[in-house]
Amino acid sequence: MKPFSVIAPSFEWIENFLVVDIDLRKYLPGAYTIILKKKNTDFLKWVSGDSLGVRIPDCKFCDKIRETGIPFITTSVNFSGEKPANKILEIPEEIINKADFVIKSRNKLSGKPSSLIIKGELVER
Repeated sequence: MKPFSVIAPSFEWIENFLVVDIDLRKYLPGAYTIILKKKNTDFLKWVSGDSLGVRIPDCKFCDKIRETGIPFITTSVNFSGEKPANKILEIPEEIINKADFVIKSRNKLSGKPSSLIIKGELVER
């Protein structure tokens, strides 16, 4: 099972709740999802497994999300192994129907997934 991903509200939040074994500022903010182990199994117990993907995207809307001070669960806009969407209209209806919110951006979707960092190493997708 793949770990959940969240838009983390801050570096401090990540350091408080996850085992940080890399220089986060080397990758964040940016187009990376970093997989880290949870420090405490009682906290984030709604997250299955012992890891969590964290992101701090470099975008103005995500800055507003981070201002709330809480993690924001996020997902890809494609099914695993399928081509990422370039437009909101390309997002599979099954994903849209299960999402609480779909946030339109004025920018075109890149069609590229975030780069994945596991155990401090870039993982090719």
